Amino acid sequence: MKNKIIQFFSLILMLVLLSGYDVIADSLTDESFLMKINSNDDVTACSITEDKSYFVFSMSDKRGYSSLYFTQYKNGEWDDVQPLIDLNSDFDDVSPYISPDGRLILFSSNRPGGLKNRFDNRQSYDIYFSKREGKYWSTPALLFGIVNTAYDELYPFISNDGKTLYFSRLIDEDDDLKTVIIKVKKIGDSWEDIRTVEIPKNFNADILVYREAIYRPGAYVIARKKDNPDYRRMFYVDDTLTPLYENYLIDEDQIFVSELDKNKVIVSSNLNGKYKFFIRDFRDFREFNSFSNAKDTKDIKDAKDDKKAVDADLKEEKKLSSANKISLMIKSDYYSDKSKIKIKVIYFASLDRNSWPVKSEILSPDPSGMIDSPIGSNIQRVLILPGTSGMKEFAYELTKKGGLSSVTTIKIEPSSGNEFFIKPVYFSYNSTDIDMSDIPYLHQLLDFLRDNEHLKIDLNGYSDSIGSYRANMDISVKRAEKIKEYLVKFGIERSRIKTKGFGYLQDNVNDIPQYHRRVDIIVK
Repeated sequence: MKNKIIQFFSLILMLVLLSGYDVIADSLTDESFLMKINSNDDVTACSITEDKSYFVFSMSDKRGYSSLYFTQYKNGEWDDVQPLIDLNSDFDDVSPYISPDGRLILFSSNRPGGLKNRFDNRQSYDIYFSKREGKYWSTPALLFGIVNTAYDELYPFISNDGKTLYFSRLIDEDDDLKTVIIKVKKIGDSWEDIRTVEIPKNFNADILVYREAIYRPGAYVIARKKDNPDYRRMFYVDDTLTPLYENYLIDEDQIFVSELDKNKVIVSSNLNGKYKFFIRDFRDFREFNSFSNAKDTKDIKDAKDDKKAVDADLKEEKKLSSANKISLMIKSDYYSDKSKIKIKVIYFASLDRNSWPVKSEILSPDPSGMIDSPIGSNIQRVLILPGTSGMKEFAYELTKKGGLSSVTTIKIEPSSGNEFFIKPVYFSYNSTDIDMSDIPYLHQLLDFLRDNEHLKIDLNGYSDSIGSYRANMDISVKRAEKIKEYLVKFGIERSRIKTKGFGYLQDNVNDIPQYHRRVDIIVK
């Protein structure tokens, strides 16, 4: 009887722990997590513990150097990002790796004390390690063994079993720069048995970063395709050294990849001009070889299941991308020369209105008033706005599901005046979504802030009286943050915007709920 009770409570404890793990894992794909770790500076590499509670990454600063930062998942949310002051130096500290248990960090640095490059006598990048001692990290030291050389050693990563170290070695000889992926076996406390990682012979790309997969056989790599060297791309390579998948959704320079779970990876890319972290789904990778070389029956079954999922997604993608352009008919009684009309077109790779734009451009119609703009197969949503001042506000949203190929007629009218007025942004009941009718105003606000770079703004969020005090405070903060993130997406520095939530404040003059669900904009 006693054993059964122990088994019962052990099962309950395990279910609670698994439930907590799922909550943390889900938080990684939440917008608030990416908001925490992305900033106005480049974020370039990252690593996370096995329980998904400690996230470490490298980020550049205004000096031109990179440092290490971290955030922890506590009390149901991710802490504010903080520098790893025990590890950082006055030089570059980059490409961190944290062990599954969170007790060991490896990273690369060109701080004094390492080896110097034999050709230009500069300080090379070497791999350092530090061990966690309670709340603090030990003083970084050069990794033991035959790892560090006069070349640059970057992107360290230890295999799942803890016995193999992988890293990239950047070799510069006779003006020929190349990257070699190295693996080293651990002997005692030192890394000694060094070899070169075997690269697929039919893989027409130079591999720059190698990360052994945790949740599936094989590895994720960053490589530069020889037929398209302008972009670094993310690939998945299985244990048979057959390159299976390439991430193909967006033309972006992808410089780092790390696995989050079986179906999610986090990648650093310059999608919006700066290198930021994005979450990518494994099924967004394109198959370009067969699965016939899988090692055993289970691998074959898993591969076939993945292939079916990929095929289904590609079939849907093909269906949605039957139109490869948008067509706009511009009509106006006020412009005799339609070529002087400017239309702003913003492209998104997601139907999610909270997603970041891929790119934007200013287009003008031909003499007949038509605008035909080609779009990539990855584009899911398009936002159309006035491209210059003097036009009456408008906003059109086109989606692939709604049909991008049909001709959209836009009537251009002059605005009543050029003076810009600050006004609140209102929200629907229990919502933080920005209404389409407010998009033109927010882009006028963007232009105003760009033209007045010395100005800063406060965004004060409010709610109606429905609900608890805590719920109203939360939603008022989120509404202010939503406006802030929209402005940041289009280039306004975070440091110029402060947000605060006030919840519900009674107004005896005008106590209509709709007027309380708002964000006030205060210019300073």
